[in-house]
Amino acid sequence: MEITGLSVRSALIIVSVTLFMCYAAVRMLFPKMFYGVYSAADFFSLRQKDEFTSGIKLLSTENVVFTFLLAGTLSFLTLVLLNGYGQFLGVDTTTLPQTWGTMMLWWLAGILVFSLLFILKFVFIWLFGWLFDFPAFVSRHYHEYQSMSQYFYLLFAVAVSVSLYSQFYFAESLLYVLALILCAFGFYRLINLYIKLYAAGGFSMLFIFSYLCSTELIPLAITIGILLK
Repeated sequence: MEITGLSVRSALIIVSVTLFMCYAAVRMLFPKMFYGVYSAADFFSLRQKDEFTSGIKLLSTENVVFTFLLAGTLSFLTLVLLNGYGQFLGVDTTTLPQTWGTMMLWWLAGILVFSLLFILKFVFIWLFGWLFDFPAFVSRHYHEYQSMSQYFYLLFAVAVSVSLYSQFYFAESLLYVLALILCAFGFYRLINLYIKLYAAGGFSMLFIFSYLCSTELIPLAITIGILLK
């Protein structure tokens, strides 16, 4: 369907512009880390990002800022998809924000929700790292996971924003394509993490596979199940 209503489309464009202004600000504040995170070569590389895992702490200013940036990107994408595909997903579209003010509030609320989910993700990884006696790789796992997500969802946000600016028609068939792309990315991230953690040494392939099944594969399978429904 088409995102109807000039105010709704305009509100989403305002959120999009605000988001990319945040990207520009972060690029100026943390140029070295920015180019390290949003790098096509690193996204497709199977080598570990040593500068990420050794120099950046979870609660460092840089990591917190980039986490909020990723949360903002996911919040924006969620708003666009809800407005574009709400009726296909069984969402009452009349409850969605209709003005730029409420749209911004929803976007900010989404940032808080996704940031909380990232905290829970880290706790989840830490818990299984402790259960598997794998504590040395918890930070490495989390940062590699988030780094790949940062690059992928930035590209996703750019594509969605271009669609918004050009008044793109959100066909129902495209929803299934998006679901397949998200699933493919999830599996790629899983394989990438597996190779990198195994390359770090000290653990068998079966051990790392069991660990990633608990922390990545099972949550991914649940997500796919939800998308299929």
